[in-house]
Amino acid sequence: MAIYTFRSFMHFLAADSGINSIASIIIFPFAEGAPDPNNVIYLFASLWESAQLITLAIASIMLVLSLRHRW
Repeated sequence: MAIYTFRSFMHFLAADSGINSIASIIIFPFAEGAPDPNNVIYLFASLWESAQLITLAIASIMLVLSLRHRW
C-alpha cells in the first residue's frame, strides 16, 4: 500500500503528471498560435491520479476499519 501511495503522489504532484518524466510518453509538437495538446493530456493524467488517490483513501479506511473490528 505504501508503494501505491508513493506512486500516486509522484504522478499527481509532477508538473507533467508523470507522463513524460516517468512513463516516457512523447511530447507532442504544437504550431505557433495553436493550443498546446500536451496540456490536455496532462489534465487527464492528473485526473486519473486523483481517482487513484480517492481509491487509495477508500481502501485505507476499509483496511483500518477491518483491523479495528478484528480485535
